[in-house]
Amino acid sequence: MFTKICLYLVSFAAIALVVAVWVIGKLGATEEAPGLALFFGRLHPLVLHLPIGVLVGAALVEFAGMCSKRLRAPQATVLLLWLAALTAVAAALAGQLLAWEGGYNEELLAEHRRFGVITAVLALLLPPLAMRAHFGQKGKAVYRLLFLCALGVLTAAGHDGGSLTHGSGFLTRYMPFQLFPASEESGGEAEAQSVYAKHIQPTFATYCSECHGPEKTKGDLRLDTYAYAIKAGGPDATEGGWGALGPLLLERLRLPIDDDDHMPPDGKPGPSAEEIDLIAWWIEQGADPGATVEMLEPTAQIAKILALETFDAEEIDSGAGPVEIPFLPWTEIAPEVAKIAAAGKLELLPVTQGGDGLRVRCESETTEVTA
Repeated sequence: MFTKICLYLVSFAAIALVVAVWVIGKLGATEEAPGLALFFGRLHPLVLHLPIGVLVGAALVEFAGMCSKRLRAPQATVLLLWLAALTAVAAALAGQLLAWEGGYNEELLAEHRRFGVITAVLALLLPPLAMRAHFGQKGKAVYRLLFLCALGVLTAAGHDGGSLTHGSGFLTRYMPFQLFPASEESGGEAEAQSVYAKHIQPTFATYCSECHGPEKTKGDLRLDTYAYAIKAGGPDATEGGWGALGPLLLERLRLPIDDDDHMPPDGKPGPSAEEIDLIAWWIEQGADPGATVEMLEPTAQIAKILALETFDAEEIDSGAGPVEIPFLPWTEIAPEVAKIAAAGKLELLPVTQGGDGLRVRCESETTEVTA
């Protein structure tokens, strides 16, 4: 009798959850999110780990009991499943409130939302079914099948959530080998030797695309492709300039790190001052995706930055021949050398007065490098 009452209650709770999700989704599409809703919504990343850990723990206890009678702990399994159900509902509701904030890929968000709600509904059904299976000796097959389904849907929801937060390539970015190599986009949006393709886009991909890419689009701004950036630039943005986007982007990049509007946000790595200067110079020159260095005539400072970025170890290892680096006299690089020397326990000096070589002196040994 008690089990039947629990089944009725969780069924009602599941229906109420689905209705609540639908209502929040409708409100989020038509109204601005209130501060209190966003406060509880931002608890979603904290709460969502509870049902994941508890549900997996309950599955391990259940599996251990199936393997050995001595390891059976039905009371512990039921208790864990009730805890998983409560936290799954809390995580699902908080997730709906967080989605109200906007800035996410709509298709991926809708899929994540569906999987999250299904996980919460299955989590609500599991405790009474577990009580019926363990204490009433009925419906074990249905209970275990739904348990497997819950774990599968939970995995899918977690994968989509990770993609929304960190981007689809977050887990595989630093893999020593790629199981699924990324396909190159076609369309020729930038020539291979252009400043944009070689210097600007790699910087955006490293520091910006996580929040301004296909999965997550904060402020309706995407920087993963040139075409999407133009769309965010307003009516004045064309192939020859970024309109209002350029000044705004540079302003956000140069704000103090503790400023709420700083890009990237505090706690995430950002481009160096040299990389920001390079982006600013490229935008000032017209933000042409096909323009090469020779077409833009860089200043001496920009030439230094480009020279350092061009000196890529991979080009040396490839055996394609020597890397050509613009010659910079000692008088121009001396201030940069002084900065490097001040940052660490090493000293950089010319091999001979007025010569082109450098001597690197550290605590243990002296190495001379001539170029």
